[in-house]
Amino acid sequence: MADMWTEPESDPRTQGNPEGEKATYEEYLTNYRLTLRECIDGRTGQ
Repeated sequence: MADMWTEPESDPRTQGNPEGEKATYEEYLTNYRLTLRECIDGRTGQ
């Protein structure tokens, strides 16, 4: 459980300031997908 968090310098998610609704949604979805990938990395379907 101690290795649950990603170090800020190696975090692939963006912390930008998107301009406009579309850019905001795109950044949100990209970051959400990256978070899910990190959560399931190395897990199996069993």
